[in-house]
Amino acid sequence: MSKSDPILAALGRNVRKRREVRELTQEKLAEKSGLDPTYISDIERGQRNPGIKNVAKLGKHGFTILQAHLSCSFQRMLAFEFTILLAAWTKKLPSIST
Repeated sequence: MSKSDPILAALGRNVRKRREVRELTQEKLAEKSGLDPTYISDIERGQRNPGIKNVAKLGKHGFTILQAHLSCSFQRMLAFEFTILLAAWTKKLPSIST
């Protein structure tokens, strides 16, 4: 088994913690969110990188996990990357001669 990505591991810990606080089993959370119980298990073990649609499905049931699992340093890194992408996107593109 491969080592879990630290970001996915943190996400998984937060999903499990929030599920347990709500006294839900993986099966019950899966039923409520329309996801498979093995998918929930994989997320909690840091073995699955859930897509944004599945994160949104979990979010409908009080699992606001995106902001909760991101560390401040990771948030800063994302903001920095966004700034770089925005700068590259807004840079004047060379004109095309015909």
